[in-house]
Amino acid sequence: MNTRNWYRQPLLVVAAAGALLAWTTSPASAAMLEFEETFDNNTGSNQPLSSVSPSWQANLGSAGHPLPVPGSNTNAEIGGGVGGDGNTGFVFFWPGNSGTVDGGLIWTETSIDRDAAEITRFVFDVSSNNSDSLWQVALRIGGNWYVSNQQEPTPGGGGSVWEEQKLIFSTDAAEWAELTFNPTVELARGSTLAADLPDGEVTAFGLFAITQGSDTQRFDNFKVYVVPEPASLALLGVSGLLMLSRRR
Repeated sequence: MNTRNWYRQPLLVVAAAGALLAWTTSPASAAMLEFEETFDNNTGSNQPLSSVSPSWQANLGSAGHPLPVPGSNTNAEIGGGVGGDGNTGFVFFWPGNSGTVDGGLIWTETSIDRDAAEITRFVFDVSSNNSDSLWQVALRIGGNWYVSNQQEPTPGGGGSVWEEQKLIFSTDAAEWAELTFNPTVELARGSTLAADLPDGEVTAFGLFAITQGSDTQRFDNFKVYVVPEPASLALLGVSGLLMLSRRR
């Protein structure tokens, strides 16, 4: 044992315990970034959504066609321009020249264990050619999809103007609607839930686009924040204390 530093070890343990106590009693300050995708693209050309990891997918219209649709100009790709985070790369989505309101789902299969962490918010940057197009957060719990009733508008500006949008997560029934999604069969927003959002692991999430006609929409820098449950925080604290004790 280093006799010059023996007195420092108890202080380190006390400091770590105090930090753990402050963390567990202040959940708002304990929010952690659980997921982030910045859609970086420095290749000089458009790239498929599958080029990032974990890969993303896009489906369009009432039949939920995967994009791109062969023989049409509908698509969703990662562009090479400057996105909402100031870096090169963002997702742009266009439904073609339908002249009607089209629904598109852009999503990724990534799980969040809600027994270990409570989702607090979804954050993302948006832009578009027109300001009347909207984004809604979508997620899958088990095998069922849900879409937020909160609709995030785009600022317009032809892609030169970006705004950060935020959905504060709540399980309240009034905040969510059913989303029927079966690729190549159906993609449709349903009614507001009659009961609160169910418990269970989130197995996929993304954004549902409501696009006016041929409007091109863009989004970037998709983030999910969580607060670890007390048991998980305690485990982190114990691990930290063990690491300190091994340094003695």
